[in-house]
Amino acid sequence: MPPPVISTRETIENSTSPEYTIEARWPVLEWGGDQRAGAFNQAVEAFVNDDIDGFKEGVANLPDDPAF
Repeated sequence: MPPPVISTRETIENSTSPEYTIEARWPVLEWGGDQRAGAFNQAVEAFVNDDIDGFKEGVANLPDDPAF
């Protein structure tokens, strides 16, 4: 089996109401279909998505105050 390769996946998401930009980058392990690499990638992506979702929920709950 070839050695593992670590690459990067990224996402950029913009919103205008409320206004924000999310830029996220995370590691992806490529290892010839090895199940451990797949499990690692799923766990990391779930962590990133949970963090992004938490940010969006927090922003959505901010008061609609122009001074803020």
